[in-house]
Amino acid sequence: MTLLGPLEPGEVHGFSILFVIVAVVWGYLFAFFGAKGIKYVARVANIFPVVPIIMLIVGAIMAIKGLGKFGGVRVASAKVGVPAIAGMLLAIQMVIGFGATALAAGADFTQTNRNASDVKIGGLVGIWGASVFVAILALITVAGANGANAKLSNFSYAGSLGDVGGFVAKIMLILFAVGSMAPACFCSFIIGNSLSTMVPSISRMKWTMGGATIGIILGATGVAGNLESFFGLIGASFGPVCGAMAADYLLTHGKWAGPRKGISVPGYAAWAIGFLVGISNNAMLGKLAVLKSWHPAALYSFVVAFIVYLILAKAGLEPAKEEAYTVVEPE
Repeated sequence: MTLLGPLEPGEVHGFSILFVIVAVVWGYLFAFFGAKGIKYVARVANIFPVVPIIMLIVGAIMAIKGLGKFGGVRVASAKVGVPAIAGMLLAIQMVIGFGATALAAGADFTQTNRNASDVKIGGLVGIWGASVFVAILALITVAGANGANAKLSNFSYAGSLGDVGGFVAKIMLILFAVGSMAPACFCSFIIGNSLSTMVPSISRMKWTMGGATIGIILGATGVAGNLESFFGLIGASFGPVCGAMAADYLLTHGKWAGPRKGISVPGYAAWAIGFLVGISNNAMLGKLAVLKSWHPAALYSFVVAFIVYLILAKAGLEPAKEEAYTVVEPE
């Protein structure tokens, strides 16, 4: 059992002391690297992603022979109360949950880029292109596995890969873990860097380790394995951030005005209201959820935050600019 209910085969793990120990060691080790040695991780960051790329390709090749036999997935409309479009809307919800995080984090990653062109190429290739690449190969693997084995009825990537790959799949899952080392360090760096900027009285190391602790708890208890709810929560958290950033981009005509004094009322208000909208369909709320799970609430949170920020900024609630700061335009 997890905190959210019964376990599904191939999706989340059962309780295991060994797994908890591994989660703790893994989490704190790479959080430390993210806080203290990110420059060393960056040197090998171009190598590690090659591992999951190769594994995704291998998985798709092993499953492609069953692709022609796959008959599709029927959405139980009577169960969700909507037509089959619910599946597409749910996919949008989960993609935004991942994409919003990557897009918000991109602001940190692009600080050291050479020019605006690098930022645009990085977004198109590193975020949009990578997401499409992974999604297509994962779909081929899942559809091919279920097509080759009509009794499988397992639409998780790990379950489908295990069915078509056998022993090879176990090795591949280990290699996926190896490939996630660099991302684990970078996400630790991002949370420490972002939160220490917001609250500088607390050191980056403390923020990083605090974030790692939350991540370890989510992973060790199996909550992070409930992807629909988990990505929905992440989307609700970062969707409003992207909405506020988009509104600020519009108001400043694409140019950063520089840091401002004090607290950004439009920014915090946009995030808080957008977050409440974003979690309005999350299964973690149980009966308190006001929307069906298939609603792309993360998208709603982006739109709401965008509107709230525009209204409050136009009302003059943005803090004053730091006069001594000079904005350097990108080349």
